[in-house]
Formats: sequence, structure tokens, C-alpha cells
Amino acid sequence: MKIKNKNKLKNIKIFKPFIIYYELNNLKYPRIKIIIKKKQIKLSTLRNKIKRKIYENFRINQFKIKKIDFIFQINNSITKINKKIFNKYINKIWKIKILN
Repeated sequence: MKIKNKNKLKNIKIFKPFIIYYELNNLKYPRIKIIIKKKQIKLSTLRNKIKRKIYENFRINQFKIKKIDFIFQINNSITKINKKIFNKYINKIWKIKILN
């Protein structure tokens, strides 16, 4: 997914560890983009682990979601939460009324 201007995406949901921009698309399926800055999380292994968890959860739930483009912007506060809370946040995202 190519992002020309993130500021054009008006729909925003803010959860503690991430900010989610979303917009309806004209495709038959939802798409996702995850942004984790190197300044926020230094270790690439940790950045990739976070991305893999979000992608996997998205893959499992994508058939329940409308045709929406998502952009996840990860905050550095994500390193301070444990696995259970992280999974709880991710699962909570797909249950938002707008997305279903």
C-alpha cells in the first residue's frame, strides 16, 4: 500500500500503544500498513515481532472487517506493556463498530 499523504486520512482512533488511521477503499478486501520508527524502538527484532503480531491478528480477522485501509502508527509506549495487554489492544481494534 502506497501512502501519499497520511494527513488526508481523517478517521483516527487512538489507543494507548498506537494510533490508527483508516479510510474506506474501493477494493474487495481490507489492507494494512504498520509504521514503527527506528527512533522509537531501536531493536529491529522487536519492531519485526510487533509487526508480525499485528499482521497475524489482521490476517485472522480480515474477513470480519469492511473494505478499509489501515495505517498503524506505533508509539514507544508499546515496549512497556506485556503480551496479554498488547493482544487485548489488538483484539479490541477489530471489534470497533465502525470497522464491522
